[in-house]
Amino acid sequence: MFQDIYINVVGGIKLHSRESDLAVIMSILSSYYQKILPKRIIYLGEVGLTGDLLPVKNITPRVRELDLLKFKEIIFSYGPYKNLESQDLQLTMIKKIHEIKNFFIQ
Repeated sequence: MFQDIYINVVGGIKLHSRESDLAVIMSILSSYYQKILPKRIIYLGEVGLTGDLLPVKNITPRVRELDLLKFKEIIFSYGPYKNLESQDLQLTMIKKIHEIKNFFIQ
């Protein structure tokens, strides 16, 4: 079964990195499964053509900032991250895009 997908960004967004891929995919899956995404969760990762999630650049300062902004969880790709920790923010790492489907089947 194939379906067409159209993404429209009103006013346009200038992206300075490719880590928004995972967020776009999550919005598509949210519509497909007709489930609302939980609030205060960030989806961050570049998705390769084979479905691999590529490591997020400069993740440590991003995690610190998301922690300060009181987000609950960040879902992002595995990578060779150093000193990556958070007091209140749950850090969930995935390797392949198909793993994200588990968040909708619960």
